[in-house]
Amino acid sequence: MNKQHFKFMVVVALLIGLTGCATYPPPIIHSDKATNFKYQYSVNIPRGWDAYTKLPKDIKSQMSSQARKMVSLALVNKEPKGMILFMNDKEYTSFDKALERSNSYWQEAANNLKSTMESEAEIVRYQSDIKVENLAATYDRYKTSPKSFKSKPWLEVEADAIFTMGDTTIRYDWFLHPCHKTNSCYTIVVSMSEKDKYEATRKALNEVLESLTMHDLDNN
Repeated sequence: MNKQHFKFMVVVALLIGLTGCATYPPPIIHSDKATNFKYQYSVNIPRGWDAYTKLPKDIKSQMSSQARKMVSLALVNKEPKGMILFMNDKEYTSFDKALERSNSYWQEAANNLKSTMESEAEIVRYQSDIKVENLAATYDRYKTSPKSFKSKPWLEVEADAIFTMGDTTIRYDWFLHPCHKTNSCYTIVVSMSEKDKYEATRKALNEVLESLTMHDLDNN
């Protein structure tokens, strides 16, 4: 995957301001599961995919420092040349306050994502689904079971981009969920691969999204 593909990694970094740091237990990666305590999520690792909590050097060198800071987990498969990244940030805002934001706030965020993508490459296909109601559904699930709950994405985007060295399909699944009792965490699952090999990546992505579980206990 050439350097141009990684332009999209800065898109999310530009849309979310990075917050300050706190100390959390280090992430844990087993052969089939990864758990992150800073952003309070767990996810299955698809068979045949390698998992990294620190970006491999060749990938790291092609991304901006701002984007690198947001990556908490990288799943890579050489066969389809696919990659699934977990990009995260945390707001020191309670989730109920986030729910008070207007629909226009979320619409603007979605519009900014599209505009930024279009400024970085020629987008020949763009599909977007904004589901603001999923934020309330996520909060209901959290209140029912804060130790382990499924978040629902408020934004889903899939696009095909044309680059000089090849075409790319990229997808964003953007989650916002309660974390650390009084904060809100962003988890943006970004998948990308060469367009003609995306189906293999999409199969793994579906498994990842289905297994993704949030929690609000550091030892969960």
